[in-house]
Amino acid sequence: KITGDQVEHQVGINAATAVFQVASVLQTGSVQRALAAAAVRSQPDDADLADLLRREQDAAQEMNAALNTLASLDFAPPDQVDQSVHHGLRERVTKLRTARVILVAEIRARFPEFTQLMKPNATTIEELQGDLLAGEALITIFVTKDKTLIWAIPNSGPFAFAVSEFGRQDIDDRVATLRAALAPNARTLGDIPEYDLDTASDLFEALLEPVKSGWHSARSLIVVGHGSLGYLPFSLLPTKRAPMGLE
Repeated sequence: KITGDQVEHQVGINAATAVFQVASVLQTGSVQRALAAAAVRSQPDDADLADLLRREQDAAQEMNAALNTLASLDFAPPDQVDQSVHHGLRERVTKLRTARVILVAEIRARFPEFTQLMKPNATTIEELQGDLLAGEALITIFVTKDKTLIWAIPNSGPFAFAVSEFGRQDIDDRVATLRAALAPNARTLGDIPEYDLDTASDLFEALLEPVKSGWHSARSLIVVGHGSLGYLPFSLLPTKRAPMGLE
């Protein structure tokens, strides 16, 4: 585990902060979009803005779910795929993508102060902390071919930064294992694989445990997962290893 202060002391610059700004751009606005939801909570009287943001976020979640289902169908044997379902999902994705474009355009036109939250511009950690509410913490994860970078940023105080030895393939394999039980392509209950607690614990220990000092005091976590991590509900990662079933 490496804190921002330790990195600055060792290399003469706050490397964790500098890399965070680069990663926030490469994640194509994921951090900013996550914080848009936090930002609207600070203005509860603006019902129009809240409604637009909620509709955009709902469309994004539904589109991602449809894309994930399509990806599963693409890997399934052709004789097990209902082509009418496949075609319907593609049409739904197209409609949702169009709806999101229209909603984002309306948000930008009517509420220009939120434009920066919706753009993939470089974001500083200090700016993010200013957008978080009391009791909130942001965990943002950026996956590279050989390493994974993790930041845990509370609404105030020092952030935590760590580099995991898990690379992209390590992450993708573990997410695929967990999602096999969460979104199985099964015909009967007996075909659904058991949820792999060991793999889930591996991810918690690699991604969340090393930056615990940055999020352990928070009551609410905003998690921005990069790559395949965007399809994993982090609430399903156990904080301690435990056997499945009863002894």
